[in-house]
Amino acid sequence: MPLLSLSSLDSQRFGLRVYRADVAGHESKQIAAELLAEECDLAIIRLPAGASGLAAALSRFGFPVLHCDTLVIYEVDLSRSVVSVPTNPQLQFRIAAPFDVPALEALVADTFSGYRSHYSANPFLDPARVLEGYKEWCQGFLMRLDGIVWLATIDDCVVAFAACVEDAISKIGEGVLYGVDPRYAGVGIYGDLIRHTRNDFKSKGFRTMRVSTQVWNLAVQKVWAREGFTMASTKDTLHVNSMLHAGTVSYSQVLTFDAAHVEQFALLSGDSNPIHLNDDAAIAAGFPSRIVHGALCAAEISRILGTVSPGPGTVLSQLLLSFFKPLLIGHSYQMTVRVMENDSGGARRNVVVRIDNGDVACVIARADVFVKG
Repeated sequence: MPLLSLSSLDSQRFGLRVYRADVAGHESKQIAAELLAEECDLAIIRLPAGASGLAAALSRFGFPVLHCDTLVIYEVDLSRSVVSVPTNPQLQFRIAAPFDVPALEALVADTFSGYRSHYSANPFLDPARVLEGYKEWCQGFLMRLDGIVWLATIDDCVVAFAACVEDAISKIGEGVLYGVDPRYAGVGIYGDLIRHTRNDFKSKGFRTMRVSTQVWNLAVQKVWAREGFTMASTKDTLHVNSMLHAGTVSYSQVLTFDAAHVEQFALLSGDSNPIHLNDDAAIAAGFPSRIVHGALCAAEISRILGTVSPGPGTVLSQLLLSFFKPLLIGHSYQMTVRVMENDSGGARRNVVVRIDNGDVACVIARADVFVKG
């Protein structure tokens, strides 16, 4: 059963192939295989906090991994909670309707501008699109059968919202996204939102209410603690910036290393390892036949980057190669170069080079380059 599932909304928003997964933390081989098979650009993976082995294992496979946040999940037993009234008596609550979308969008923009989420920790993601994502996410609850958006108003002015999900089977209600107009911060409106949504879940017979946030967000956790919530679990969020389909294909060509080429490189480099020069030695080492030097492969990639694509003036800042299958002397492979444009217009580019044998990835190289001139 696949672990990664396509996130259509994230993919459309960021112009990348974005996948998501919630895993236990020991599935690195399957995740790596799925990243390659799906030509994934970004995988957003949640796993139990502290299960750091997954990040290390994916890094060994050559996938760039960022730890983007730690999520803390709080819960309250509604059977033990007491119905409470808002501390702001002028506050009124109602369920949002489609005509509320403009006011809701404006409130989300004011609330989440500059908010540090796992998205904002990833340098590949445009902050403006991250904010648009919060708007779309909140609006989406208006369309969900299991969703509900509460608006808090003062004198008919919308000052806060709460987007919730109701799981009628498990009897768990979740407060997913809350926001308070910054102009009304500090007067207890956020706490009133928590009390109202908790009271609503309790009145509908739900047994548990759940909320979550980033670990650094101490202010809301203090409110939850005062309202009877306790920490139930923690999860780390990893971003795997595989970038296997991003950017533009700028070069694609059949690649073959012949015996003369390999022997010449061995002479020039001094690397006379017999697995490159003698079939019997290579077979004894577990290979089908002689294999190409890894450094020769790197030299060929450097040649293409510097002379063909991006071309003259390209300066390597970093080059990381991951070998999934050996390259055999005399065999033909497909080499593809993808270049990601720099949205800021600068000289820096991210490049991904793949060398494939049919639909099997043999080598993936990631390069940071500067294109001068």
